[in-house]
Amino acid sequence: MKLGKGFYRTAAICAWASVITTLCLIFLHYGFPAADSFEQRVLLFQAPIYRFYLWSYFLHPFVALVSLIGIAAKLRFRTPSLAIFGVVFYGIWAFSEMLQQALTLVAKNYGWRAAYLGTDTSAKASLSLYLNGFEAVSDALYALIVFAFALGSLLYGVAFWKGSLFEKLLAGFSFVYAVLSWLYFLGVFGWISIPSFIDNIYMAQPLNRALLGYYLWKTDAEEG
Repeated sequence: MKLGKGFYRTAAICAWASVITTLCLIFLHYGFPAADSFEQRVLLFQAPIYRFYLWSYFLHPFVALVSLIGIAAKLRFRTPSLAIFGVVFYGIWAFSEMLQQALTLVAKNYGWRAAYLGTDTSAKASLSLYLNGFEAVSDALYALIVFAFALGSLLYGVAFWKGSLFEKLLAGFSFVYAVLSWLYFLGVFGWISIPSFIDNIYMAQPLNRALLGYYLWKTDAEEG
């Protein structure tokens, strides 16, 4: 089945949009105000750069998933099983991150943190319990996020590896991020300590997403 004209181009644009959101996630936190204490973390909500970061995080899985669906559509001709199961796991990743960030944006920040700043001492005690307890919920969703992302990356990596030299480059990125995601998963449970250089490797993710955008745009030109 041939997809409509512009399908891959739309997916490519979403891949490039995910480059922007990923850069926001990597670098915006360097501009956050100091937040060492509970009270300072609550006050983060008042910082415009922090609110922009929250909205970037909320939008990120939407645009990223569209691009990954485009990749699955391309790979389905060569390796349909890998493409289908890969995009299913990426779908689980995206929905879990959407849920996590919706809860973070609305419940934690626009709800509890905003209420904490405008209420009396007795109500603050209850709200502080909600805010502290939320971290465990967020960590649980994070474990699901990184595990599903690892599986999707592994399957896409295998599918890419069966293609051209450029696709093998994309496979290399996929394999690397599959391994990193499993390391982060183990770190959630405290089973390993994540070395600082691991986070530096993650900073190559915008390049990976830019290359995926090029791959999708080129596919649209070839099949248009």
